[in-house]
Amino acid sequence: RPYKDMALSRGGVQCRECPVFYPSEEEFSDFEGFVAQCEKKALEFGIFKVVPPASWKPRERPYEDSDETVLVAPVRQEAIGHSGMYSMVNVTQKALSVKAFKELAMKPENQP
Repeated sequence: RPYKDMALSRGGVQCRECPVFYPSEEEFSDFEGFVAQCEKKALEFGIFKVVPPASWKPRERPYEDSDETVLVAPVRQEAIGHSGMYSMVNVTQKALSVKAFKELAMKPENQP
């Protein structure tokens, strides 16, 4: 199935949900290539969802020594708006390690 595209009506405004892609095992084995194809099809949405094949199993253990990996240009997203109308602003941050990123993310002011 290429993807599911749904139109919804919310408060009298017609909204389309983001596309949802269901790759085969073969397509999923080249995830980077698959995502590149999805990006072209979902360009107008700016976002899409990928549902992995039933045979896919997530990683059981974390990557080794990932705390020292450097995130070269992490992006902070800021939502601006009110009353259901929001826009997102992406702000590129200075480089930092995964460990430093985790510490920032766990601060109370950065929690929902």
